[in-house]
Amino acid sequence: MRQIEYFAAAGSTVSRIFLMSNAQVLMSLIRLILFISPFCMIQAPAMATVFDQESGEQGLQGLPYALKRLSVVTSVMHTIAHPDDENAGLLAWLGRGRHVRTILLTATAGEGGQNRIGTEKGEALGILRSGELISACRYYGAKPYFAGAYDFGYSKSPVETLLFWGHDYILGEFVRGIRKERPDIIIARFAGTPEDGHGHHQAVGKITIEAFHAAADPTRFPEHLQEGLRPWQVKKIYLDDWSGRGQFPENLSRHRIDLSGSDPYSEFTWNELGIKGMQQHISQGMAEIRPQPGTIRTMLHLLDGVHEIPGGSDDLFCGIDTSIMGIAGRIGVGRNDVPVLVRALEQIQEAAGEAWVSFGERNRERVTMHICRGLKELDGLIRGIDAFSLDRVASEELLFYLRWKKRDFNHALQRAINLQVEARADRACVTPGETFTITTAVHNNGPFPIKLNRVALDVPRGWNTENTETNWAILLSGDHVKSENTVMLSADVDYTGSGATSVVEAVINDTEFSLSRVVRAPGINSSRGIQPRDMQVVPPVSVEINPGMMILAPDPEDRDINIAVNISSHVSGNLSGVVQLQAPGGWRVEPELARFDCENAAGQDLVGFHVSIPRDSLSDSALIRAEAILNGQTYDSFLQSIDLDHIGVFHVSRPAESKIQFVELERVAGLRVGYIRGLQDEIPDYLQMVGISCDLLTEVNLEVGNLAEYDVIVAGVRAYLARKDLRSNNDRLMEYVRNGGVYIVQYNKVDDWKPGEYLPYPARMDRNERITDENAPMKILKPGHPVFCQPNKITTADFEGWIQERGLYFLTTWDERYTPLLSGSDPGEDPLMGGLLMAEYGKGLVVYTGLSWFRQLPAGIPGAYRLFANLISLPMTRHSNGPP
Repeated sequence: MRQIEYFAAAGSTVSRIFLMSNAQVLMSLIRLILFISPFCMIQAPAMATVFDQESGEQGLQGLPYALKRLSVVTSVMHTIAHPDDENAGLLAWLGRGRHVRTILLTATAGEGGQNRIGTEKGEALGILRSGELISACRYYGAKPYFAGAYDFGYSKSPVETLLFWGHDYILGEFVRGIRKERPDIIIARFAGTPEDGHGHHQAVGKITIEAFHAAADPTRFPEHLQEGLRPWQVKKIYLDDWSGRGQFPENLSRHRIDLSGSDPYSEFTWNELGIKGMQQHISQGMAEIRPQPGTIRTMLHLLDGVHEIPGGSDDLFCGIDTSIMGIAGRIGVGRNDVPVLVRALEQIQEAAGEAWVSFGERNRERVTMHICRGLKELDGLIRGIDAFSLDRVASEELLFYLRWKKRDFNHALQRAINLQVEARADRACVTPGETFTITTAVHNNGPFPIKLNRVALDVPRGWNTENTETNWAILLSGDHVKSENTVMLSADVDYTGSGATSVVEAVINDTEFSLSRVVRAPGINSSRGIQPRDMQVVPPVSVEINPGMMILAPDPEDRDINIAVNISSHVSGNLSGVVQLQAPGGWRVEPELARFDCENAAGQDLVGFHVSIPRDSLSDSALIRAEAILNGQTYDSFLQSIDLDHIGVFHVSRPAESKIQFVELERVAGLRVGYIRGLQDEIPDYLQMVGISCDLLTEVNLEVGNLAEYDVIVAGVRAYLARKDLRSNNDRLMEYVRNGGVYIVQYNKVDDWKPGEYLPYPARMDRNERITDENAPMKILKPGHPVFCQPNKITTADFEGWIQERGLYFLTTWDERYTPLLSGSDPGEDPLMGGLLMAEYGKGLVVYTGLSWFRQLPAGIPGAYRLFANLISLPMTRHSNGPP
């Protein structure tokens, strides 16, 4: 069973968490972080920045999309397990082609996955992958919704997954999403069967079907009702037959959707738009995918529904009234029950239709007039809803649809009149107690005069604003006006992604409307120049301790280590204070206090400390913490920035601490190691800590260098994918082995390589064989083999404390000349022996290992260091018959 320390840690130490965003689209992601880790502070962009259904559709370019959306009243929810699981072409067809409100509900943020563009793992990788999903949704025209389950790594079983997540927890979050978003249709990506593969996929398939029923049951999760949500009956649930897997009963209604049709406004097919979205998942290698030629279809199978579906229809929305007039039926109102309401809905529907006709006639003035007419009717209905004498449920349901459509009409009006609003702060990072300026600029780029009533700032608690006098008047075509607000932050303001918005209230054609923009700030991007950034309220200093992990052998004598603390300022002007280390009792730190000075915002100062570890330090590990003291306040966190072109800027705050791990480790002196760095590969850095130096081999080294000068060469994580030079020079490596070298290959994925083409003897990796239980018993098959004896004696105790998994991408079959050295299995499965094999080749030795060194060594697992040290020592020990 997986370790569940995440659960134990949450709950009791919630006060350690600072929730750094009030963005609605990321709230469930924040619940995820709160649930799993008391040591992580997340700072993310605000909602209107990270998700705007109209992103990429600004001004007149976005007008046809906005107009098409006016008359559509229906929504679809697509459920997946991880970012990049989605049926991208289907989402683009729904959001851009059918113009329906489209929600992508994702169970996890993908924390347990791998990373092809950096070293982020765990929560930081989840933030990165969430940002990629949000960017992808801009192409789909979809809204992302995160359910808050933790991706704890690959799982083979939905039973294990739901035990780890908590069945009722994740079901409740899916039900919450359904009740909040109120979709007419759910499309499940997964069926809940073994054909789904990953245990997370299977679990999400099962939970989606359960949530379809539970969301309509008022006795399930009654706490949602106390939050203001209401039960919701989804009308139909479909299964996306994405892989052609399995057989389905003949009586299931099937719907084929052609994704090869072209979007008339972008000239891309729905599939091509979907691919553009999928390419945002760069960390998962999706940037390389390309659209397939020819007809692309997706098949949906109707699993359940609440009413009879007319036979023979291939329309996904058959049986659902998607018109504005259909709102009356949705709340149970007949044509003659509330005639004023029905007539108003007819007027709104007619206005939407006429606006589209006028767009086709290129009559922008009439487009604007009809949008204003529909907006007036909507405002009147919202203000006068009490006059309809509806019951509470019907009134709330009606308001849900009217407000939805009002947002759509507001979006369309902004695009029709081409009124641009920009809200900008004078800097991106501000700190408690600071004063700064927010400027709202309104530009009338359209042909119509617009009367501006006011600009207001909507700000979080602790933000005190003072507005300068602005002459609001008629804004003629080409005019612009600015409004400045001085903002003073209180000393106890929350650290947060600001969420501050500027709201512009205006009138055109006697129609009131409002526009809001998230406050942003100028930022410098290394590849794109000046780009707007989301505002962040951050601590005045960031405290980073280096190294963050130190591996030491126990020593009978006192020893000294050096610790560096980097102080980064986020405050304008000079900043001075002191920094100190908190070390275990008996450890001596010099100096006790050190001064730091930072000259400006983004200024830094590096402070050094000497730490003496006493000879009688008996614990296996210890923590050293750094604290900066400024104006009587203590700061002890490091603000890590995840700043990538395709997702924007996110921050993760971590405690400023260094873990000292003591490892009983013997090393072979004089060993020369060549290392071919792969993806997400920090192993050489951690080997350096234990006195094992690695030369990082370049393309020149592999092509013309003298490989024979190395006793052992190690290919890093997925190096055959990451390094074209490795693939093209593999023959030189095999020659190196034949001449007596030792070559160790770490794991490569099934799609990365064909082992039989790169290893000296036939071998296959036909499937993803792995041991996902990090506590699975491991059997040493050759106890007398040097790899288990020299220079470190390896026992089953060396497999204690491993994290996330034992290994992954094991070989499935191999030539008899390979010798398997370890076996293990997940509970109830047959033993796997493809995780550590070696074969003599000529005078040398080839080793393949799928053990997850890339997780274990950075985590400081002592047994992993001992076993890895033995592997790279094989040039000196492999001819030994056993222990020295």
